[in-house]
Amino acid sequence: MIMIAPILAAQINMVESVLGFIAVVVLTFLLITWVMSFLRFQDILGLLNKEDTAESINSDSILQLQLAKFVSASGREQVPFSLLKCSIPSGVSIGELETVWKPAIRESDWIMPLDEQVMVLLLRCDREDVEALWDRLCGEFSGMSALVWQVGATSFPEDGLSGRALLAGVDLALKTSLKEGSLQWAEEVESEDEMEPDPEVNEESDGLAGGDGKLLDPLTGVLRGSVLSTYMHRQLNEYRLKREPVALFCVAVDNMEQIRSFHGEEAHDQLLAEISKELQSSLRSADMIGRYEEHGFLVLVGCKSSQAEGVAQRVCGAIQKKVCMFEGKRLRTTTTLGIGVHPEHGRNLHELYVKAQQVVDHCRENDIRGYAYYDEVLHREQSQRLKQSIKATGK
Repeated sequence: MIMIAPILAAQINMVESVLGFIAVVVLTFLLITWVMSFLRFQDILGLLNKEDTAESINSDSILQLQLAKFVSASGREQVPFSLLKCSIPSGVSIGELETVWKPAIRESDWIMPLDEQVMVLLLRCDREDVEALWDRLCGEFSGMSALVWQVGATSFPEDGLSGRALLAGVDLALKTSLKEGSLQWAEEVESEDEMEPDPEVNEESDGLAGGDGKLLDPLTGVLRGSVLSTYMHRQLNEYRLKREPVALFCVAVDNMEQIRSFHGEEAHDQLLAEISKELQSSLRSADMIGRYEEHGFLVLVGCKSSQAEGVAQRVCGAIQKKVCMFEGKRLRTTTTLGIGVHPEHGRNLHELYVKAQQVVDHCRENDIRGYAYYDEVLHREQSQRLKQSIKATGK
C-alpha cells in the first residue's frame, strides 16, 4: 500500500497536466479564431471605403454592411435616415447617374450602384424631407419627366428598426413603383420573421421595468422624449403586425405658462406631476405614455376608432376634475387632446403625430377645450407648428 500511493498520486498529477494542456490549447484556438474573425470583419469594413470592391465583396453585401452602420449610428444619435432603391430609366447609364448624383448629395449620405439597372441611396434626413431631395436629384436630368423615375423608399425608424426589415420594405415599394411610377413608400411589409431582436432596446426595456431614470422623465414619471420615438415606433409596429387597431393621442396641458407666472415654478412642476399621475391612472398599463414638449404628453392607445372617443373623454374628464393643493391654494387646469387613428389618419407614427398635433393647434387657435378626432376637411389647412418628427421633440 505504501508503494501504491505514490503511483496513484503521480497518475493524478499526470491527468491534471493533460487536462490543463487541453484547456490551454482550446483557449488558444478560440482566441486565434476570434482575432481572425475580427481582422476579417475590419477588412470587409475597409472595403466599403475603397472604390475597387467588386472583386472582393459583392454589392449586396456592401449594402447590408453599410445599412448596418447607418442603423447603428442612427440608433445611437437619434438621427433618422431613408433607404431609396431606384430603377434606372432608359436613356441613362448607371455610370452617368452616379457621376451626376454623387456631388449632389451630402458627405454623410451614401450612394452605390447595386447592378447595371438599380441605384441605391442612403439619405440622413427626416422622412418628410425625402421627396424634396428626390425631386432635386431628378432635376439634375432636366430633360426627363419625374414620372419616368421609378423608386422605392423606406425610412428608419418608421418602416423598420433592422436592416432586414428596411430592405424588405424598399423592395416591395420598388415593385409598386415599377407598376405605378414615381416615388413609392413601403407600407406594412414586416412579418414576424423579419423582426430582428434588438439587444439595445431589450436592455432599455429591462431598465424601464426597474425604474431606470435614464428612460423616465424625472418630473412626470413617463418616458422621456429622447427615447419616446424608439419605443412608440416599435409598439406601433407590433400593433401593425398583429393587425390590431391603435390610436395616438396628443395631450396638451392648458394654461401652464399662466400658472407658472402667477404661482411660480414649484407650483407649475407639482401640478404637471399630478396631471401625469392622473393620466397614468386613467389608462391601462399596456398603453404607452411619454412626455413631449414642456407641457404635453403622447399616448399610444390600443383601441378602435370608435373606442378612442371614450378613452379621450375619460382622460379629459379626470384631469379637469383633478385638484392640486399647493401652499393652501387649489390649482387645476384642463387639457386639449387631438386623436390620430391608424391607419385612417396615418400609416406611421410621424403621420399620426402630425395629424393629432394639427387638431391641438386648431383647437387652441379657436379657444376650444376638450378632445377631437383629426378631420381632413377641417384640419388639412391647419398650419403645422412642427415640421420635424417627434424624434426631435421632448425633454
